[in-house]
Amino acid sequence: EEEVLKITTSERAMQRVVVRTYRVTDLLPTVRIAGENGGGAVQDTDRLVFAITGTVAPTSWDAVGGPGSIAVIKDVLIVTQTRRIQKEIEELLTRLRSQPQ
Repeated sequence: EEEVLKITTSERAMQRVVVRTYRVTDLLPTVRIAGENGGGAVQDTDRLVFAITGTVAPTSWDAVGGPGSIAVIKDVLIVTQTRRIQKEIEELLTRLRSQPQ
């Protein structure tokens, strides 16, 4: 088998998708505050996913033909996105966490 060295630009390298995980339990209190009547865990995770996909690069998600995907499995949020968009997601989550409870 041949080995190949691929040379690319830093911009192109940043477009490759990476997977990051976030514990939902760390994120839900903020979402509960934002939702009316507190809601349940399922509604909260739905709100969290909607907040992320609707705020951060909305045209980059698989639901609209983009490379990114997001799912909640048990208590873990799994996000597959480009490095640049992952950084934006982390910034959004940091802002959400810093909101007064």
